[in-house]
Amino acid sequence: MAGMMTSLLLLLLAGVAVGRVVDLQKRIIGGKKCKDNDRRYHVRLTANNGSHVATCGGSLISQNWILTAAHCVEPGWTVTAVLNEHPDPSKAVSVNARPFRLVDEQHLTHDIMLLKLDTPAINFPTVDLPDCGKRPKP
Repeated sequence: MAGMMTSLLLLLLAGVAVGRVVDLQKRIIGGKKCKDNDRRYHVRLTANNGSHVATCGGSLISQNWILTAAHCVEPGWTVTAVLNEHPDPSKAVSVNARPFRLVDEQHLTHDIMLLKLDTPAINFPTVDLPDCGKRPKP
């Protein structure tokens, strides 16, 4: 019986190891390096709770706001946004940001979050947002 349990545990560990490799390989598909003038509104986010650090991405949508995924930041974490890292990391600027989770009319949360910058990002490129006066038809 002990031999069968040992074999089962080894198979489970092998499955976890292979699963981890497959998960890492699926993160970016068909990616390519951005040109120096592409996607300058991209922001690198670092979230920290004192014992764990997570890195995520976002988009600068105005001088005061970054749009990102809610799973990037847990409540109570400290968030630092690195602006202007692309194309020249030596000119990057770090600012603190406060997370705001979005909840819909049914009080459901979705994987979307806004981060309010403590210091406005003046003279940094932002995403070209759509004209809300010309809403698409469903």
